[in-house]
Amino acid sequence: MVQLNESVWKYVQEMNTYTESIGSDKFNCQYGNAIRESLIIDVTTKSSLELYQHCYIKTGSQLYLEDISDFNSSRLKLLARTNYLPLKQFLFRMHMSEDNLCPICDSGESEDLEHFLLGCTSLEQTRSKFFTLFASFNNRNVSFLELSPRAQVLFLVRDIGYAFNDEIGSFYDVYGRMYLLELFRLRHIMVEPK
Repeated sequence: MVQLNESVWKYVQEMNTYTESIGSDKFNCQYGNAIRESLIIDVTTKSSLELYQHCYIKTGSQLYLEDISDFNSSRLKLLARTNYLPLKQFLFRMHMSEDNLCPICDSGESEDLEHFLLGCTSLEQTRSKFFTLFASFNNRNVSFLELSPRAQVLFLVRDIGYAFNDEIGSFYDVYGRMYLLELFRLRHIMVEPK
C-alpha cells in the first residue's frame, strides 16, 4: 500500500482501496495485460512518441513513475520521454510559439531535448557539475562522457542503464531526474518575464 499525504490525488486513494479489496495479484491479472496491450497499441501508432516507444516497449517497466516522493522530476522525465517537455521546439510544433529557438542562449539553435540537456551554453555551469558526477561514477561498462550525444540523452531520460545492471540503471535514473529538474528550474528562472 502506498502511503499518502492529504495533498495527493483522491484517485490514488481510490485505486489503493480498490486493489486492496480484490487483492493486487488479482488486479494485475485482470487489468495488467489488457492495459499493457492497449498502451502498446496506442504508443506505437504515434510518431511523436518515438523515444517513449523505445523506453516503454523495450523495457516494459518505468520504475521512476513509482516514486511518488519525487513527483516533479518523474513528471519531467515522462514529459521528456514522450516529447512533450515544454521546450521551444515542442511549443513551436503546437503553434504556441513563433519560433523554436532557444530562449536562454544566443546560439540560434533549436531548443530541443538534446540542446537543452547537452548544448545550451547558459546551462553549462549546472551541466558541468552533473557531468563531473556522471564521470566519477565508476563502472567499467559505461563511460558517460565518451558516449555520443544521442546516447547521453538516452541514459538521462530513458532507463537504458538497466540494460547493463541495476546499479547503473538506478544511478542514471535518480541523477538523471535530478539533472533534468535542476535544468528546468534554471530555465524557468531565465525565461520567466521580469
